[in-house]
Amino acid sequence: MSNKVKNGNEFLYADQTQQLIRANSFMAVASTCYYLYIMALLAISVVFKIRSAGFVGFIAVLVLVALAVTWIAYKRNVQGKKLRYVVLAGLCLISWVIAFAFSQDFAMIIGAFVIVGGILYFDKKYIIVSGAVYTVTIILAIAYKLSSGENLGDMTGIDMFFIVSAIVMLVLIITVTTGTAKVFNDHSVGAVTMEKQRQEEVMAVWEEASIALE
Repeated sequence: MSNKVKNGNEFLYADQTQQLIRANSFMAVASTCYYLYIMALLAISVVFKIRSAGFVGFIAVLVLVALAVTWIAYKRNVQGKKLRYVVLAGLCLISWVIAFAFSQDFAMIIGAFVIVGGILYFDKKYIIVSGAVYTVTIILAIAYKLSSGENLGDMTGIDMFFIVSAIVMLVLIITVTTGTAKVFNDHSVGAVTMEKQRQEEVMAVWEEASIALE
């Protein structure tokens, strides 16, 4: 069913508040998908005895807490401007733990894809901040693993460099995409505003001419 049928408004998302509500909804769902993926990863690691049940259980509790905080924040204010930062905090916390617990490169990169949702806010600053924070989080996790003598498996320093560079490249692409999307959006809104003003001016002239002819 289309938004027009459900809401009786063909251009529901022309309203910035509705855009924010939809963007927040997407971020909440996207982060939930990420956390569910992590839970599945944890379950598999126990089944195949990659990590101990106790260690995995501790991480699972953190994941559930992050998930609960995300949805509580969302439900309390569906149009809140701070939800994206609540999601970012949970994302970085879990990503740091996962990056430390698992040496596979996908475990360090997967969280960065949630940042893609930031494009919906047309907020280039948020993308830069979240991308920088996430990248630093992964770097700290890698540094901690190296300093603690954690077994990195077959991974080398070069592999770690490639992982971090891939994250940086992804963040740069998302940043440029966000900036471009914002320009398109601003131009579209500006064009509509100018057209509305033009029509109002035409109507004003028409009304003056009608009054003069009476």
